[in-house]
Amino acid sequence: MIKDLLKNNSGLTSLLSVTILVAVTGLALIIANSNLVILRVNKSIGGSEKAIYAAETAAEITIFQIEKEGKGLNLPKITDKVMDGDTGVTWSREVIVSYKTPGVCNAFVPKPICSNNDDNIRSSNILYVTLNGGQSFQFDLNIAGADYPDRLQISWTGSGTSVLVYSSAGQTEYTSSPVTIPASGTLDPVLGYRIKITNNSGNTVTYALRPQGGATTDLPMGLLIRTEGKYQSYIRKLEIVRPAWIIY
Repeated sequence: MIKDLLKNNSGLTSLLSVTILVAVTGLALIIANSNLVILRVNKSIGGSEKAIYAAETAAEITIFQIEKEGKGLNLPKITDKVMDGDTGVTWSREVIVSYKTPGVCNAFVPKPICSNNDDNIRSSNILYVTLNGGQSFQFDLNIAGADYPDRLQISWTGSGTSVLVYSSAGQTEYTSSPVTIPASGTLDPVLGYRIKITNNSGNTVTYALRPQGGATTDLPMGLLIRTEGKYQSYIRKLEIVRPAWIIY
């Protein structure tokens, strides 16, 4: 049949027309299917974005209440709160204590704050803080409602270090290692303990912070904020740690 068509121009024209029609039809089907896929993806992203936005909103509200209103563990757990302006979107949140290490010490990639293993900071997994000359480390030991060890010991080698201990009882400065906080009694967060370690030696110094004694020796490292946003079948979760320490 094809040979017969090729014997004359009209046959060739007919064959080419059919071929082009088939090609165009196939291309149109591909484009149509691609549009369907794009529409589905866009719809998926839209739903996911709403869920992410809800989770981020919950985190922002919680951080504001912690930072501006002085709240922390006393913040109530919220489940499936409806977003203002969109009844189809909800968010949830909870705040708990984080005892986890900020990172595992690595000789090849030194870290300013780390511990021996990826576990809670405790007497068997002490915290190391490395400060360059002129740097300071501040650690708040006042998370209301958290369980603290009885004491926190700070030790280092060399001279030129100042350790300031603040509490409701006043301020005390130590310049020789080791330092035990508190010097007497137990580490009660109600007393608002804060420590500030300043390296004035001009050299790099590593400080070891070891929790000691008590029913638990786990040391609170901050607040863990867990939030969740929901929209239809989409669920997005966030975990944010508000550390109780800062290096500057």
